[in-house]
Amino acid sequence: IVLGLRNPTAAGLGARQTAHIVVVDNDTRLNFSSAGYTVNENTSNAVISVVREGGGSGITTVEAVAVSGTAQSGQDFTGVTNTLVWGSGDRIAKSFVVPILDDSAIEPSETIRLELRSPTGFTTLGAISNAVLTIVENDFGPGIIGFDTNFYQVAENGIAGTINLIRTNG
Repeated sequence: IVLGLRNPTAAGLGARQTAHIVVVDNDTRLNFSSAGYTVNENTSNAVISVVREGGGSGITTVEAVAVSGTAQSGQDFTGVTNTLVWGSGDRIAKSFVVPILDDSAIEPSETIRLELRSPTGFTTLGAISNAVLTIVENDFGPGIIGFDTNFYQVAENGIAGTINLIRTNG
């Protein structure tokens, strides 16, 4: 932006009749480093990262939370709310931990909702302000055994026939 002085009333123009203004982009966007994370159920913690993009001036904070999806807080994981803080000029990714609770229940893989909330400073939430953490199941049942078909044919004079079995779920 260029500012200029002209047509003064009851005064003359000085040597500096123009000035320049530079607008510095200091807006910050905060995002999860990924839209999806996975962790094995027998892992004690999932580590989740949040990145600061755009301008880096000013102190910036955001709440990072883990809440129930198909996984239940208190049964499958410990719900958390963390305040992540970046100092002026700090662009290093910040991380927080979601404790995972291993159980012996035979169930499908489950999900935890991750959310960024309440940014402060010259900060907005970016395109990846919500993510999903999937807990991959580590407990399996005894399995199910069944025939691969419901019809087999063997020649009358044959010595042996082949019958195939299929095992699933364990």
